[in-house]
Amino acid sequence: MSELSVTKKFYANGTPYWFLSGTVRGKRIREKFKSEKEANQAAGGVGRVTMSSVTADEHEEAVTALRFLREHTEEAIREVGLVELVRWAVVPYLAEKRSPTIGHAWNDFIHLKESQNRREDTIRELKAIVGPFAKIYERVKPTSFTAESLKAYCDERKIHPKLRLNLKHFFAYLSGTAKLSPNPKPCLLKNPIAHWSKPARQVEGIEGIEILTAEEVRRTLEGAAKVSTQRMFVWMLFTGMRPRESVRFWSDARFGWKRIHLEDGVIDVSGLISKTKGWREIRIQPVLKAWLEAYGNHESFLPLNWRDRYGETRKLVPEKDAHDICRHTFISFLLAAGNTWEEVELQAGNSKDIQKKHYARLIRNKADVPIFWAFTPDKFEGRDKTNAELNSEAKVNRRNAIIRNRSKNFTTVRENEKKKTPLV
Repeated sequence: MSELSVTKKFYANGTPYWFLSGTVRGKRIREKFKSEKEANQAAGGVGRVTMSSVTADEHEEAVTALRFLREHTEEAIREVGLVELVRWAVVPYLAEKRSPTIGHAWNDFIHLKESQNRREDTIRELKAIVGPFAKIYERVKPTSFTAESLKAYCDERKIHPKLRLNLKHFFAYLSGTAKLSPNPKPCLLKNPIAHWSKPARQVEGIEGIEILTAEEVRRTLEGAAKVSTQRMFVWMLFTGMRPRESVRFWSDARFGWKRIHLEDGVIDVSGLISKTKGWREIRIQPVLKAWLEAYGNHESFLPLNWRDRYGETRKLVPEKDAHDICRHTFISFLLAAGNTWEEVELQAGNSKDIQKKHYARLIRNKADVPIFWAFTPDKFEGRDKTNAELNSEAKVNRRNAIIRNRSKNFTTVRENEKKKTPLV
């Protein structure tokens, strides 16, 4: 039972107010209001709610919220209590308020990677692939993104084939679900693109593996000399090292020629170099020894502007575009030459099961085997230029380009002056 009354009264200065008084369910009510309307609204709501410290506007807002729930088209929503809904909404609301911007989160992510002593090229690749995204949206909160908006970003900007994969890892870090990148303060309740899978490899061959035939190897090494990548392709073909591993091996001062032991006939591949971070020992085959001696005057097998030159060389065999094709070729010809599973595992790092599943049946023309292992330098006329020669050549090309541009500009100015000269 409730007995309430609204009475108009005045403050000492003459300002009116409306006084609500009475008892509601045994609780004594004494409230002042600025207007009669507010007082009557408060009194009218007593039948459904117990009077408390909420204002009339707050009470009206709660009534509107309840009406919205009860009139919703979804039956499941109509059955939800207002308190239950508020408690549920507070969590993502606080997450949004406390969430850092993409820019701040990205800086923390890169700092974590650096503190984990990740390889420099790995961090460099992350910055090149995801960095543009972090720059564009540096002031945006991570909670603003959906799977659809992130997919649209990837579709519009085909920067790198690993864009989707690296973006997924970054958002896994933001949600605290990245095993290799722990985040003590995740700002997302879940990763919106956790369902994204790795892109399927669109290549032919057994189990998605391709290799080069002996003729394709000859064509590659012959053409590679024209763009000064012959020594690097020789290295990958006769050591089985992946492109990235090869770049690490020849760009780090701790490795390169220091880890090539010609007298012992082995190459020491550190875990800092290999993809799997496991140690490998590659046996120097006679064909590789001949090439190492032929290029002994080169400080490094890694040519200047490797990325561009690598792409040009891959075009020599356009029908074969598998990324690790040189490694696959090496392992397949090792097995075909009669090496045991254990010997191949020591050199390439692949287990017996992987070898049997992927490589044991790839060579269809057995006559290719002795030809492959006989591709010594004397079979090829061309040779790479040294990096010093490439550097000098690049300087000459830049200087000639400047001269051509100046000459072109001078000719254009003279022609314009002639056009402006009045006829006598």
